[in-house]
Amino acid sequence: MLSRSRIPSLPALNSTLGELARGARPHQAISLYNRSRCEGFFFPDNCTLPLVLKASSRLSFLRKGEELHCTSF
Repeated sequence: MLSRSRIPSLPALNSTLGELARGARPHQAISLYNRSRCEGFFFPDNCTLPLVLKASSRLSFLRKGEELHCTSF
């Protein structure tokens, strides 16, 4: 779904992040989040951050969790 459009909608991105974070590929959720932010696709909303926090906690990426916490304020 995301590969078909150049700039995905935020709900589509959140849906994909959720699937990746809850599934067997939390590292891909973090990669997608980072790539989307760097390319200026979106600014995360109150649904995005918990999904990426879930992925980072599953991988024990403390630094990423701290970074996201700072982003949310």
